[in-house]
Amino acid sequence: MQENSLIQLMADQANNLEELIITLKKIQKFIVSSDIENLEEQVEREEKILHRLKLKEIERTNAIKDLINQENLNCELEDAMDLISEKMSEADPSIYEAFLLLRKQLTENVGQVMYLNSQNSILINNSRNFIKDLLRNLLGSRKDNFFDKKV
Repeated sequence: MQENSLIQLMADQANNLEELIITLKKIQKFIVSSDIENLEEQVEREEKILHRLKLKEIERTNAIKDLINQENLNCELEDAMDLISEKMSEADPSIYEAFLLLRKQLTENVGQVMYLNSQNSILINNSRNFIKDLLRNLLGSRKDNFFDKKV
């Protein structure tokens, strides 16, 4: 029952992605509020989630390879999911429905993660620019040295 293990791995990935989405939203909140302590904590949490996602992706890739070998499918790894879904639809409609639902959920979650990452990147860049402008205004022109080298 390799199909069930593949579906379970996909469900685990979906859960990890949902946890990552929550973490990215918290990171966004802490960037805006300049709460460095909680921001660092959430970044560490994000790194742990990303590591778990990487491990699950390796497991999922291996499960797909096993299914390709088990079903004697001649295809590349990129095309395997479509062929596997065809086999599932022929074998068991309930497993096929669960597979399609998880696949859709994973796609939506990845899209949301990409959107949140781009928003957080914009926030960080704006924060950096704000700090640069603030320092430039406080110190005067860029030509003035921050430290006096004569000392």
